[in-house]
Amino acid sequence: MRLILVRHGETDNNMKYNGITDVSLSHNGRLQAELIKKRLENEPIAKIYTSDLSRAVETAKTINLPHGVDLEIEPDLREINFGLWEGLTFSEINIRYNEQFKKWMEKTTDFRFPEGETLGEVRKRAAKVLTRIKKEQKDIIMVGHGGPIRIILCEVLNLDLSNFWKISIDQGSINVVKLEKGGAVWLN
Repeated sequence: MRLILVRHGETDNNMKYNGITDVSLSHNGRLQAELIKKRLENEPIAKIYTSDLSRAVETAKTINLPHGVDLEIEPDLREINFGLWEGLTFSEINIRYNEQFKKWMEKTTDFRFPEGETLGEVRKRAAKVLTRIKKEQKDIIMVGHGGPIRIILCEVLNLDLSNFWKISIDQGSINVVKLEKGGAVWLN
């Protein structure tokens, strides 16, 4: 089976740490969703799992137009909870939370965002959904956010969570993995 991982399109609040804050797609993000729909329209998809945040749901609904399959709204696929950093820009965080920001930039996997989550906690959430997806045994699309998609790629490819930092997931991007007994192959 193939797991097609889609990151939602660009948002109106694009230059900020959105995390679990519910922001909409921008005009460009809607265009990205349309392009993803065209790219995936002939794929034999059994179901679409999506984060419950509107930027992911809107992307998933657009992708689903040619398929008409069940949409599984899944809160466990939400982005990392950035806590007090939600809604702030990179530079605002660097100024207000300089010491904590330095720790995050050291690329540690056990860093807890102030009043937020760690990557390990996101991994637990995402792993629960991944277990359910693997039981489907059919091609599935999962629409989500950069952090959880990186974590899922680490999980299925049996990579240590420290590899989170080596994976780049652009907005409106598609990554495909073939899930097999004993592991997975990253197809793109």
